[in-house]
Amino acid sequence: MITKICLLIIGFALLIIGAELLLKGATMFIKKTKVPEIIVGIFIVALGTSLPEIFLTIKSSLSGNTELILGNAIGSSICNFLLVLGIACVTKPIKLDLKMCEYNLAILAVSVIILGFLSNNMFEIGFLDKKEAVILLLATVFYMGFNVWHGKNTNSKDEKDEKDKKEKNSKNKTKDEDRLTLKSFFTIIFLIAIGGLMLNFGSDFVIDGATYIAKELRVTAEVISLTIIAAGTALPEIVTSIIASKNHNDGLVVGNVIGSNVYNIILLPAIGAIISPIKFDANLNNSLLFLGLITTGMMIRYVGFGDNLMTKKRGIAFITIYILYIAILVV
Repeated sequence: MITKICLLIIGFALLIIGAELLLKGATMFIKKTKVPEIIVGIFIVALGTSLPEIFLTIKSSLSGNTELILGNAIGSSICNFLLVLGIACVTKPIKLDLKMCEYNLAILAVSVIILGFLSNNMFEIGFLDKKEAVILLLATVFYMGFNVWHGKNTNSKDEKDEKDKKEKNSKNKTKDEDRLTLKSFFTIIFLIAIGGLMLNFGSDFVIDGATYIAKELRVTAEVISLTIIAAGTALPEIVTSIIASKNHNDGLVVGNVIGSNVYNIILLPAIGAIISPIKFDANLNNSLLFLGLITTGMMIRYVGFGDNLMTKKRGIAFITIYILYIAILVV
């Protein structure tokens, strides 16, 4: 038991470090190749912090432990909303971009409905297979495409001014700093390769450790995936949000959380179902409904009432609700 717990801890550490290295390599590549920042936010920040969940999904599908996939996806999303945002708010009150929240929360709400419908009523009840995976992948492509289109059409004057400043400052940099050199290329490849290997081994350790502990404690795999694994794989989001909050990057905090949740709900099940049919336990409907209520509640409270400030008190309330949620699952 002690050995498995140690492997579980090591697995989480590898997932976190691996995700950070892979994210650093990808970000460096974007900077060197002058890829637009909007692409960085959508395809790197949110996807980057979701890499642990993605690798766990792939490993779970390949090993046949598909009962972990949906629990991890739903549990991570709930953790992002309550624990990650809660900690970020306690660190510093967060100002919301209500327009960004409006369409992203709406897309997330629709994604939750789609997943619930596909899992319970579409094709084969209680399973997600390749047919459902195609629908979820199309939804993912739509989400990414919509964000790129929306981002390009809503660039503010402030963002343009910042770009102008960056262009002026870039003139003072050396040519090696501005272009993709041989040295920087190998650095990027190294970071991505090492990060990928860490994610691979970390996923193995977490799945093996969590499965063993679940059997020993006679706790269902769904509960383990909704709690331990979900909170563990959400650590990159927690670290990113705390740093972003301290640096006053409030939009990054909220965008990262909502974006990661959308990927969790539609991309993760799609990836898993393509590899192997995913079993959907009816007990997960309660957590899926809870996630839908949180999403709807945030839309009503902030977008509906035009309230663009998440205070420390609300952060404490979010964390408290999450602790109660975990307590109900365990008990």
